[in-house]
Amino acid sequence: MSNLLRITNKIETLGIWDSIPSDSINSVVIEFEFAKDWENLLCVAQFTQGENTYNVVIEDNRCVLPTELKIGNVMLSVFGTKTDGTPFRETSIPFCFEIYDAGFSSTAETPIPPTPDLYEQL
Repeated sequence: MSNLLRITNKIETLGIWDSIPSDSINSVVIEFEFAKDWENLLCVAQFTQGENTYNVVIEDNRCVLPTELKIGNVMLSVFGTKTDGTPFRETSIPFCFEIYDAGFSSTAETPIPPTPDLYEQL
């Protein structure tokens, strides 16, 4: 499953934004189309749900939705930094979406590996 977003100073959907089911593991891909001023930046998608925030490096203009996200509202923002050490950060206005109950049921609790933190991804 893939969803496409355009990133300028705000986040806009391109085409159809798929409904996102809960309990998916490494299967929901978000693709990004960046404006010219985002070129040559290390970009990170930041997902916030409640008091929890997960940072995912955007590689090849795409990232995978963190498995820790549950049913409910999610706020997505993107930030980009220069890789040469120059103090610089480009940011976006957040985009909100919802994760829906998938109806998945299991008799056993299967542990889900956590999303690596930003330093582990780099």
